[in-house]
Amino acid sequence: MNDKSAAELERDAEIARAKLTSTADSIRSKMTPGQLFDEFTGMFAGGDLSSMMNNLRTQVRDNPLPLTMVG
Repeated sequence: MNDKSAAELERDAEIARAKLTSTADSIRSKMTPGQLFDEFTGMFAGGDLSSMMNNLRTQVRDNPLPLTMVG
């Protein structure tokens, strides 16, 4: 068993907590609604739904408030 003192364990826990918070913030900043929508619409690229998805993407990009309200 590891013979760390309570202070060392607290410090290690605080470091791990800070890393986790940093990782979560990084993921949160990368996952904007626009990026998620682009990922989703990219799955339909080239098919019959492509033009419909492009129109929807344009509408969401130009007027994001309704999508934000729904979310």
